[in-house]
Amino acid sequence: MANRGMPMLQELAGAADSTDIKDQLSVLFRREVKEETQKMHDYRRLSDELRESVRMRDAYIEEFQRLQMYVYSNEVTESIEILKSMQVDDIEKAFRLILMARDIQNKVYEKYNFITKLRR
Repeated sequence: MANRGMPMLQELAGAADSTDIKDQLSVLFRREVKEETQKMHDYRRLSDELRESVRMRDAYIEEFQRLQMYVYSNEVTESIEILKSMQVDDIEKAFRLILMARDIQNKVYEKYNFITKLRR
């Protein structure tokens, strides 16, 4: 066998049920596509959760600001500032997660194209 002493390639050969390197590469890239697709979905889900937190926090900020019109409190003012700071951080995190998901999506498309090319 050509890949004796190469346990990773032997494992791919077994998974592909073939000694053809194209079949083995196809198995490898399909596995990677599956893992990366899951990461992409996880990043998007986390981004959605952060955006939902931002929406909820906005509602709290609005209510605290209304409360402040009637009852001034240093604690309320400080709380509003902390919540606003958290908003900025969470919006930035959500944006970065979406960028990461898009980057992974591009890599997934690239790997799909390579898998298609291998099958020719």
